Amino acid sequence: WILKEGQNRIDHPKCKDCFAKKMCGGGCYAESFDRDGTLESANLEQCDFIRETLKVDLYYLSETQKRYPNKFLKLMNSD
Repeated sequence: WILKEGQNRIDHPKCKDCFAKKMCGGGCYAESFDRDGTLESANLEQCDFIRETLKVDLYYLSETQKRYPNKFLKLMNSD
């Protein structure tokens, strides 16, 4: 039930057009359910934090790819 109605609920209007939805996966619904038994979406500050964190992560991956291409390939191909 939680997987269907909560976690990974990226079709919610608030999440639908967010570039970070595949990384976040709508996990705020699962956190809300664990906290108080409701399926409330995250507040905007939490969403902003997730998006900014993802931007930083992508920046560092991009820089690693440019500066150390061989190490980047090894990192991306590790199991």
